[in-house]
Amino acid sequence: MTEKRGFTLIELLIVVAIIAILAAIAVPNFLEAQTRSRVSRTVSDLRTMATAYESYAVDHNRHPREWDVRYGDPQFEGDDVVGRTGWFLSTPIAYITNPLLVDVFVPDHQQPFQRLYMYQNLHDRAENRDLGRGPTFSQGFTDLAIPFYGVWRAGSYGPSRQIGVAGVTNSAQMPYDPTNGTISDGNIWRSQARAENNMPPVGNPGLLGPH
Repeated sequence: MTEKRGFTLIELLIVVAIIAILAAIAVPNFLEAQTRSRVSRTVSDLRTMATAYESYAVDHNRHPREWDVRYGDPQFEGDDVVGRTGWFLSTPIAYITNPLLVDVFVPDHQQPFQRLYMYQNLHDRAENRDLGRGPTFSQGFTDLAIPFYGVWRAGSYGPSRQIGVAGVTNSAQMPYDPTNGTISDGNIWRSQARAENNMPPVGNPGLLGPH
């Protein structure tokens, strides 16, 4: 009669150790793959929005302004919206099917409108500042911003899930660079003049004021 033999404790521990090692390798790679996928989606969304901004400019001889309740724009889910793409980008002419694209990197605790991609019309901001008229969201950019970015810039929080770096001046112009790590500081920006995330010139005093 053949004697039945089970696994020994050592064999079980070896199996558990192997599974733990594989999990330690697989889980971080899975999370990094998720982040890379979200970055790709964000870059694609910003590319789509850029096409819509330029198509709007062809028809209206100006780029779309920012959504702002002080212009009479409606609230978004009860919030006063500033620095985002407006509903007029899809109505009455649909330059984009849905202008209210959600930034997948925005922290969950943010207000509803802050979950949308950022959009800043630098020309309008500079004009409002120079003429001393509202809306008064023109502060925060220097005269160097338009020559570098063009008329507008749009962006995402990026994998760091924050705007800029706490305590670092001008850091909200820092582009996300995956070579610094899949989850690293910097925001994902696209602008009229910069198709990709180009770092501002070395030694430039800052395209943004204190931020």
